Amino acid sequence: MKSKLICVSGNLFLYSTVTRSAVKVLVTGGSGFLGSHVCTKLLKKRDGVVIFDLKPPEEQILTDSNVSYVQGDIRDESAVEEAASDCNATIHLAAIADVDTCQQNPRHALQVNVEGTRVVLESARWNYHKKFIFASSAAVYGDQKKMPINEDCKLMPRSIYGVTKASAELLVNSYSYAYSFPCTVLRFFNIYGPNPGYAGVIPSFIRGAVEHGRVTIFGSGRQTRDFIYVDDAADAVVKSLHSSKKGIYNVGTGKESSVLKIASIVERVTGKKIHKEFRDSKESEIMRSVADITKIVKEIGWRPKTNIVKGIKNIAGPSQ
Repeated sequence: MKSKLICVSGNLFLYSTVTRSAVKVLVTGGSGFLGSHVCTKLLKKRDGVVIFDLKPPEEQILTDSNVSYVQGDIRDESAVEEAASDCNATIHLAAIADVDTCQQNPRHALQVNVEGTRVVLESARWNYHKKFIFASSAAVYGDQKKMPINEDCKLMPRSIYGVTKASAELLVNSYSYAYSFPCTVLRFFNIYGPNPGYAGVIPSFIRGAVEHGRVTIFGSGRQTRDFIYVDDAADAVVKSLHSSKKGIYNVGTGKESSVLKIASIVERVTGKKIHKEFRDSKESEIMRSVADITKIVKEIGWRPKTNIVKGIKNIAGPSQ
């Protein structure tokens, strides 16, 4: 391990440049949908992992000798500090990610998603972590007129969830500038995959087709999203962690799919005819969203591998 002295606010600190084989990562939200995939990939690379979450991870993850689990809330400074003290990098995924939940309780959403991020940043900074990866969202962009959306677009979040992510991004960026702290922000577009733990469009459509032969569509169904498969999203996190680059990056496919197109693919994959029930669109709904992924492809060397049809087949299962 190599070390160097850096000056932060007039004080000298010993800052370690950790070798590839010495990485031990604090993963907040490591038991969650994206987090479990990220931890699995880190462990396959023989990285050390400390999972910090309110709920324990899957048993198969805990069988690996390179992983430990700390139960706690990201707003608990002492608990986060204890978990971070034995690590040299942070992947901050923990958040209230459900848009409706944030909309119903803005105060709680801000406490967890913004104040919680500050707590995690502080612990990572004072333990001299070599990298901080923050999971943001395309929700920070709001309703953009120019497509595809690149990282330089003005942030115009329409939902409380988007506001919390934009606010947390400002915190992350301020730490990066003020403390020479190496931070990377990943703006994920619509992540989907098996067992997401929340009611995403694709798993909901598959379940509706198989169990009831009908799905509910809010609005016209012509609204588009950039759907990124969870395994590809996890790859983006791990590649960003081990990259020398830092900054803000979109994580998507660069291709947009309408809700009606998703319903059509689900019909084809499952072999089930779907009756579509239309309801009024939600207030925070945006019409189009698709990522420009030029920057992450060029600088991090990441690109998605799973197209939308293959991803839906993976969720529907081999019998479909």
